[in-house]
Amino acid sequence: MKFLRMPLPNSIRTRLIGLILIVVLPMSALIAVDHSLRKAIQVALANASMRDLAVVVAASLEQVIVSERAMLAALAARPAQRIERPAVCDPLLAELLPLNPYHTNIVVGNLAGEVLCSAVASPGGGSVSVAGYDFIQRIQRTGEMSIGEPIIGPFTGRWVVPLAVPRRDAAGALIGWAGAPLDAERIGDLLARAGHEMNAAVILISPQGKLIACTLDTAKCAGAQVGSKLFAPALLDGTRLSWHGIAHDGVERLWGVAEVPPAGWKVLVGVDAATLLAPVNAAFNRNALALAAVLLLVVALAALNARAI
Repeated sequence: MKFLRMPLPNSIRTRLIGLILIVVLPMSALIAVDHSLRKAIQVALANASMRDLAVVVAASLEQVIVSERAMLAALAARPAQRIERPAVCDPLLAELLPLNPYHTNIVVGNLAGEVLCSAVASPGGGSVSVAGYDFIQRIQRTGEMSIGEPIIGPFTGRWVVPLAVPRRDAAGALIGWAGAPLDAERIGDLLARAGHEMNAAVILISPQGKLIACTLDTAKCAGAQVGSKLFAPALLDGTRLSWHGIAHDGVERLWGVAEVPPAGWKVLVGVDAATLLAPVNAAFNRNALALAAVLLLVVALAALNARAI
């Protein structure tokens, strides 16, 4: 009979397609939502961990500064340093030099920026002036402790961060300064130790946006200016606690941020985003493949049923 050849399967195919959509669409949405939630949780946990580690590193650096400040304040309070231009250099400078691995020299100077005494001999034995550096100008302006931008030390040729405290005479008048340049490489070692356990990159940035030290490549870090493409200005003005961005090595990381109060430095601790999110992305891929397999199976069964009908 002719009615047996009528295209009855069309309505069944439509129902099968509807069944496929009923199964696939909710599962697809569930997989997408699950991936998004897992990723958000992983990022939040990483940001919290990076911020916590950044706070620990900042506290360690603050202790270095506090220790150096106390040492320099004690030196500046000695009778020999209450004279604007001492006739003889205080032998204590040489004794203090090896006591702390973070400074490269101990120096005494006047307000004009002339270095009067140094624990490390100047290259060629000539006089040295640091009058053009920002830390001297800040001492002259405020009469308070001053921490400068990273520079190449005129005595050692190493990248250092100048730290200086005021010298005053017996009447309390400002007459000069005592300083201890902090070794950028030693600071980099501190950062490396902090980041090693969590396999995290650590970067230290000055208030003016210059790199002081980092675990990525200290030789390329010290003194380099932070570019606008690397970190947003919000990172430097203290309005962010975390950051998702790319450093100068081209690796995308999740960063935690903390400040070193006495210096205004920013500590950035970052973990590789690709490595961090690899398990989450792998789970998403497995679920997507499983869904694709289910979809293929349903389509195959639908095709078989359609032929049978």
